[in-house]
Amino acid sequence: TTNNSHHEFAALILAATSGNRMYPVASSSHPKHLLPVVGISLLIRLLNALVDSGFSRCVIALANEDKESHSEIKDADGMRQTSGNRFLLRDSLAVVLHYLPSDCAGSFAALKSVEDAACIPASSHIVVLPGDIFITDTSALKKLANSHREGCTNGVETCCTMLLVEVGEEDMNGNPLKESAKAKKNSLSRDDDQIEYIGLSMSNSSDSLPRVVWKQSKLDAEEDVNMVGSTPKLNFPKPRLLSAGITRIRTDWHDVHVYCFSPWVRKLCSARPSLLSIEGDLIPLLIETQFRGIQFAFGSNEDAMEIYRKSFPLAKDTRDAIKLEHEFAVRTCIIPGTQAMRACTLPAYLMACRELLSLTVSDETVKKKHLFLPEGARINSKFHSVLLTNVELGEKAQIKHSFVDSGTKLGSKCKLNNVVIMKNATLGDNVILQNAVIGESCVIGENSSLSYVRVAHGKSIPPGTKEKGDLS
Repeated sequence: TTNNSHHEFAALILAATSGNRMYPVASSSHPKHLLPVVGISLLIRLLNALVDSGFSRCVIALANEDKESHSEIKDADGMRQTSGNRFLLRDSLAVVLHYLPSDCAGSFAALKSVEDAACIPASSHIVVLPGDIFITDTSALKKLANSHREGCTNGVETCCTMLLVEVGEEDMNGNPLKESAKAKKNSLSRDDDQIEYIGLSMSNSSDSLPRVVWKQSKLDAEEDVNMVGSTPKLNFPKPRLLSAGITRIRTDWHDVHVYCFSPWVRKLCSARPSLLSIEGDLIPLLIETQFRGIQFAFGSNEDAMEIYRKSFPLAKDTRDAIKLEHEFAVRTCIIPGTQAMRACTLPAYLMACRELLSLTVSDETVKKKHLFLPEGARINSKFHSVLLTNVELGEKAQIKHSFVDSGTKLGSKCKLNNVVIMKNATLGDNVILQNAVIGESCVIGENSSLSYVRVAHGKSIPPGTKEKGDLS
């Protein structure tokens, strides 16, 4: 999907946040992008997914105080260090580590820092990905790139193509499942602040390049300002409705914060320095101004206009000059929910691990480097579980839909269901764990029963503990 010789598409991985939703197993000393998915970190799996998708250049934006990621990348299988912060993965993906200044706040500020450092060729389209994204099917990234390329040459030019994931589920009667119901069945569920109303306009029901014409948080859209319990009303801007076509508004399209931007959008880093977030500021700006023209995206102050004029010098042909004032498009491609997911919450992280565990029973897995298992992994296909090397199992231990990292000791009659146990943990006899993530070097006392928990690295849980919730 990418032109390797000219870096038509370059990837930018934003991996500078610690991951508050996954605290305490994720923190500044244990960044969320280094959380293991069946023994290999999210970041390394993402880099291999980029290779398998045809990318040849990638920049990773890291927190200034991040001391862990460099060694993780350096020691990755197939990685070769070419200079201090430059690497080559599998002889095909050039990887550059870019450390953000300590006062850098927000994803847009991170993009601006990367732009100021000239880490990516100015002519490249840039694909921005969060460091906690887990890709099970690289056709998702290929579809994103192809959709963006097609949108840039078909009708109204595309400035941004976002990846939306179809996360809706139905019960046996065909009724949509609520997030709480999906959580009970261990499906991918979202917190309220992750749900959005997204409006797409398309020329017909089979339009492969729908435009994103509205995007608003469910919490904001349904806010009852006057506290009267009134039915929420959606204030959809009528001018954004296509004169001939279909507009659909749904909440089961999930924005996973994977965006492909055209080169001119990167100029907004200088024209719009007050923006902080790509998802919260840049995307709404592009959606709002797409029908008005590129000039409106840059803004009206003199500095912004100067950047605009340098970016789009008026052509001699008057028609070309007028075209620059015309509209652009924010488009999307939609993929099934299992192809890409943000592993940023406990249910989502466990689902990412569970999804990979289920793929280990397929012979196709061995052909996909981003889905490889660590050397020496023991697979239980019947119960979709994986144990790494030097794991000691007590008598009658039961392990289902779980991953146990190396050096772990499990006592007799332990029961694990939908659990991730990191390195060198110790579980006493008769320990029951369900929907849990256990940090490195934890000690869980005998006869303990824990569910829906994240246990901090190095923590000791007294024998007989019964808990449902986080243990920091």
